[in-house]
Amino acid sequence: EAPLIDVPLADLAFALSEVIRRAEQSQAHLIKFEELSTRERMSDVLERISNGEFVVFNQLFSIEEGKIGVVVTFLAIMELLKERLVDIVQNELFGSIHLRLKKNEF
Repeated sequence: EAPLIDVPLADLAFALSEVIRRAEQSQAHLIKFEELSTRERMSDVLERISNGEFVVFNQLFSIEEGKIGVVVTFLAIMELLKERLVDIVQNELFGSIHLRLKKNEF
């Protein structure tokens, strides 16, 4: 197994900009806006990573929701990091970013 490294903020920002770019391209298909909750999205992200396996950062976003959905999901991920509920790592510099549920250290 390759060693894991912390994700530099610049890599995280670049990954977010790529997701936003893709969301902007699909904006024409957006029919209506729904109110999005960061807390609800935190629960959604936790559910998607609940098996303890790594999930690719980009796969946590729904491009069809447009920029607003991307931003709400990103804020949810940042809040989960702040609350120390998830790990965010890369296997190599400039590599894919992955998240997983933080393992209990008890």
